[in-house]
Amino acid sequence: MIRSATESKIQQMLTENTGVHLLDSGDAYGRNWERNRAIDISEKDPVIIDEVIPDNQEVIVSVSTYHFLKEHLQYTDWAERETEEFHQFCKDRSESPQMHMMKKYTGLRVINTFDMDPPGGVLDQILQFIIYDPPLGFGDGLAEDMCRIPVDRSWILLQIHGGCDVRGGYTDAVVFEIESGGSEFILFNLPVITVECECGVAWSSYDGGRTMEPRYSVSMPHDWEDVILCEDEKEIYCANCGSAMQVSGAGLGSGEDE
Repeated sequence: MIRSATESKIQQMLTENTGVHLLDSGDAYGRNWERNRAIDISEKDPVIIDEVIPDNQEVIVSVSTYHFLKEHLQYTDWAERETEEFHQFCKDRSESPQMHMMKKYTGLRVINTFDMDPPGGVLDQILQFIIYDPPLGFGDGLAEDMCRIPVDRSWILLQIHGGCDVRGGYTDAVVFEIESGGSEFILFNLPVITVECECGVAWSSYDGGRTMEPRYSVSMPHDWEDVILCEDEKEIYCANCGSAMQVSGAGLGSGEDE
């Protein structure tokens, strides 16, 4: 299978050996990078219904980090060069951890998705990142290239949590490009779940599936409490027409990558 540069870089990050951290209890529970090495990440379903809880009318969904990043990011020649600039920046200062260097490099606050509601959004792994606009890290030696840097894109300086405990075990940071407007889309959609039916009924949750409201604030023919949640089947059935409803998470549908 031939993978693009973006797919290869994301896969490399998801299987990167992030080591054994003093705060990482992976010996007992396993680590993300170890689990990822045991499977073909690209074959994972983009969206999985982990659990439906009829008593609370709650839907718990996990979205493949691989598919989510592949959908929204691009590892281009510019991104590769900016990644090299960042790591040279770190090397020149001999400081760690990289999270602190990311802040110094960009002058911006690091976002860790564990701090979201719910923790991690709906992705199956935690992300740590800063989104910024180019050019930032390019030195004087690349001044002649400044006019060719794509200005209709933002960049994301990204780490993926590959350990067990969220306090440690992050990958080396890598820069990717995001299409214009994509950064807002990513941040907004991380905790979002959408449940919709072919009959036009659609619901959205902005807290990872704990509460639902009509999508786009459109009036629905029934309440969310009337939707049928089947715990054993992990299926959701429309109260309007009785059909099985489709679930998407973080802006990624279950058939998005087909």
